[in-house]
Amino acid sequence: MINIDDEELYQAFANKSDLEKELDILHKQGKNQEIIDIINSLPEEDLNYDILGKLARAYNNNGQCEEGLKVLLSLKDEGEENSLWNFRVGYSYYYSENAKDNPQYLEEAKKYFERCLELNPNEPDGDVLLRWVYSDLGNRKLDEEKNDEAFEYFQKARDLAKDRDDVIATESELAWAYDYIKDYEKAYEHLQTAISLGRDDIWLHSELGFCLGGMSKFEEAIIEFEKAVELGRNDAWIYAKLGTLYKELEKYDKALEYNLKGLEIDPEDTYIICELAWLYDNIEDNCEKGLEYLNKAKELGRDDIWINSEFGWVYNHLREYEKALIYLEKAKELGRDDEWITFEFGYSLVRLDRIEEGIEYYKKAIELGKDDIPTNGEIGYWLDYLEKYDEAFVYLEKSKKLGRDDEWINSEMGFCLNRLERYDEAVLFLERAIELGKKDEWVFSELAFSLKRLDRYEEALEYFGKSEELGRNDEWLNSQIAECLEDLGKVDEAIEKLKAFAVTKNGNSVPVNSQIAYLYGKLNNSEEALKYLYKAEKLGRNDIWLYSEIGWNLSGQPEKYEEALEYFQKAVALGREDDWINGQIGFSLAKLGRTKEALEYFEKAKFINPDSEWISYHLGSCYRKLGEISKAIEILKVSAEKGEYRGWTELELAWCYALIDEKEKAQEYLKEADSYIGGEILNSPELKKDVETIKQLISMTTYVS
Repeated sequence: MINIDDEELYQAFANKSDLEKELDILHKQGKNQEIIDIINSLPEEDLNYDILGKLARAYNNNGQCEEGLKVLLSLKDEGEENSLWNFRVGYSYYYSENAKDNPQYLEEAKKYFERCLELNPNEPDGDVLLRWVYSDLGNRKLDEEKNDEAFEYFQKARDLAKDRDDVIATESELAWAYDYIKDYEKAYEHLQTAISLGRDDIWLHSELGFCLGGMSKFEEAIIEFEKAVELGRNDAWIYAKLGTLYKELEKYDKALEYNLKGLEIDPEDTYIICELAWLYDNIEDNCEKGLEYLNKAKELGRDDIWINSEFGWVYNHLREYEKALIYLEKAKELGRDDEWITFEFGYSLVRLDRIEEGIEYYKKAIELGKDDIPTNGEIGYWLDYLEKYDEAFVYLEKSKKLGRDDEWINSEMGFCLNRLERYDEAVLFLERAIELGKKDEWVFSELAFSLKRLDRYEEALEYFGKSEELGRNDEWLNSQIAECLEDLGKVDEAIEKLKAFAVTKNGNSVPVNSQIAYLYGKLNNSEEALKYLYKAEKLGRNDIWLYSEIGWNLSGQPEKYEEALEYFQKAVALGREDDWINGQIGFSLAKLGRTKEALEYFEKAKFINPDSEWISYHLGSCYRKLGEISKAIEILKVSAEKGEYRGWTELELAWCYALIDEKEKAQEYLKEADSYIGGEILNSPELKKDVETIKQLISMTTYVS
C-alpha cells in the first residue's frame, strides 16, 4: 500500500506508530467506518492532533461531514494556521449534508479553501475545490439575480483553471452564464475562447447556436445547430430550435419542414405540435387547422402552460373571449408569466369588462418586454375609459413615440394633458388632431378648455363657439363660457349666458344656480346672489360652500344677522373651522351686540391666522367695546402700522384714546380716519353716529373710565 521506492514517504510511514500505520492503511483501503470506530474507542489521552485529524478525514470521506466539522473545529487553536486543517474544514462545509439547507456553508467553504491556499498554494486539490466553490457561488448569485457578484465568482473560477480542460470548462461555464442573462455578446466571446482551445462537440455548437439566436444572427445560429446535428445530435429540441430560427427568418416552409422532422422523431412532442399550430394560425390564417394540432397535443395528454396559452390565443383570435380566458387562466395557474401570455390574458379580460385586471396584465407584459404600440395603446385606451388620465397619458405617449400619429392618439393625449394641467402641451396635441381631420364638438371644447386654462380667453371663446355651432349646449360648456367671460371682466354677460341656459330643460341645476349666485356676489349684489343660492339649496345642495356663501351674503344686511349666523353655524357643523368662518361668526355676533361671544370667535380666528389685519381690526374693536382699552390699543396699533385697513383702524384708535381722555391722540386719529374713509362716513348713519360720539368725548372736559 505504501510506495517503497519513495524513500522519504517510506521513512515517514516507517516512523509512525503502529496505530497511525493501521489508520493510514485503512484510509488507503477506503475503510472509513473502521477508522472511525477505532479512534472513537481510544482513551482520551491517545487522541492527539494527528489522530483527531484522521478521524475528521474519515468522517468527511464517510459522508458524515457534520461530525468531521465538529472534530476539526475542536482543533482550531492548533490547526488554523495549517493548510491541511483549513482544507479539511472547507471540505466539511462544502460536502456537508446540511449544506443545501444552509447557504452560509458555501461561504464558509470558500473562506477556508482560500485560507488553505494562502498558507500553501500547492495544497493538493485545494485549487480544484475552491474553483468548484466559486462556480457554485456564481450559480447561486445568478439565481438571486445578483449578476455582478455571480460573474466575479465565475471569473475567479476561471482564474484558478490551470490545464486546458479546466480552462475550456470554465470558459464554457462563463458562456452559459452570459447566455442565461441574455448577454449574448459576452457569451459569444467566451465560446470563441473555448473553440480556440479545441472544444468542438455537440454542446459547443448547440450553445453557440443558442447564443447566436439570442444575438438575432439567425442564419449563423442555423449553421451551428446544423453542425450539432452533423456531430450526432438528433432530437426534437434541435429541430424545434431550427424551426424557430427559420420562422424568425420568415422562411416558413423550412420552419414547417424542421418542425415536422422533429415530430417524426417524437410524435408526442406537443411543443412542436403547437409550433405547427402557430404556423397555421399566423401564417396560413387557418385557425381551424391550428386547432387540430392543438387538440392533437391535448389528446396526447399535454395540458401545460404552452398548450393552454396557444388555445387562449386562438380563441381570442376567434373572439371567443370566455373560452380564451379559461385557457389563459389555466396557463397562469401553471406559472407562465411571459410577455406573450400576459398580453393575451389582458386582451381577454378587458373585453369581458374586467378592465382593471386586464390593465394589470398589460402592464406586466410591458415589464416583460412587450413595450410596443399595441400594448401601450391598449393600456392608454382602457385607463382613459376608467378616467385615470394621468396614468393613461404615460402609455399614450409611449404609443406615439413608437410611431402612432393619428387623430385619435393626439386627441387622447391632449385630453389627458388637460387633466394633468399641462395645457401648453395639450393645445399642441389637440391642434394636431384637428389638423389630421378631427373636427367635432368634443375636440373644439377640449381645445377651448386648454386655451382658457392658459388665460387665452378670447381664443377659448372662439372654440367654445365652434362647439356650440355643432350642437353642444350642456352645463359644462355654458359654465366654461361664463368663466371665460368672467375672467375677461364681462361678469354681466357671464350671468346672462348662464341665466339663458338655466331656463332650458337641463339648465336649472345646482352648479348653474351656484355659479350665477357666485357671479352676483362678485358684483356685490347680495339680493340676486341669495335668490340663486336659495334655488341651489332647494335643489338639494347642502354643503359648506353653500352655507358659507348664504351666510356671507346675508351678513351684509343688518336685519339678517341672525339668519346669517344660522348658516355660518351650519357650515361649522359640516366641518368648516378656519379663520374665515370664525371671523364671519364673530362679525355677525358683534353686529348683534353679542360682543363677548364675538370676541371668542375673533380670538379663534386670530389663533388660526395671526397675520389677518381684518381679524385684528375687529378683535380690537371688541376689546374697546368691552372696556379693555389698553388691549384694544395694543392690537390696533400693530394693525395700523401694517396699514391694510386704513381709516377703519384709525377710527377705532380715535374711539380708544377718546375713552381714556387722551384727546390729542384721539383728534389725530379721527382726522386720519376722515382722510381715508370720509366718504364711507358720510354715507353710513352708523359711522356718522360713531364719529359724533367720539367728537363729544373729545370735547368733554374730563372722562372718568
